[in-house]
Amino acid sequence: MRRGFSLVELGIVIAVIAVLAAVVIFGRGFISSARITKAVDAANTARKAGSTFAGLNGGVVRAAGDQLQNLSQRGLIPTVPVGQAWTISGDPGTPDAIAVQEIHFQQLPRGTQASNAIRLQIRFPSQTMAQDYVLAVQNDNNFAVGTINGQQCQAAGIAGALPAVPASGVVQSCFFL
Repeated sequence: MRRGFSLVELGIVIAVIAVLAAVVIFGRGFISSARITKAVDAANTARKAGSTFAGLNGGVVRAAGDQLQNLSQRGLIPTVPVGQAWTISGDPGTPDAIAVQEIHFQQLPRGTQASNAIRLQIRFPSQTMAQDYVLAVQNDNNFAVGTINGQQCQAAGIAGALPAVPASGVVQSCFFL
């Protein structure tokens, strides 16, 4: 008497493997999307912190170096240990982390007047994630293109092209407060 698996049993095993593979493949996209959403939320938190900070200083921000620690010490953003970046997603200090490395303020032209603006330097684990972040924020009404503290902010893509994001995954994004 021969022993073995029937075609039905083999078909069921192959179907289960296919379902598990689909879950893994699509699950990666959901995780990446959630991480980009956390980065956009962090940018919004930093913008609100910048507005509050400007209010504490007579309504005008002045260019004065990296403000990450200043905002952290005032409790306007989550606590950031001195000399470290604000980790948004992932384990601090690992290559897989998304982290705000710098925050700078300056006034940028907006129409005929100058307005308070913030530049965030955010490091992403990959160029693709950085591009996804820029695509997510570039249609924000307060997205600004300019130079703050000597760094040019990422510009939007032209005619549907992806924005120019360096391979390092570091994005300079500016917003009016």
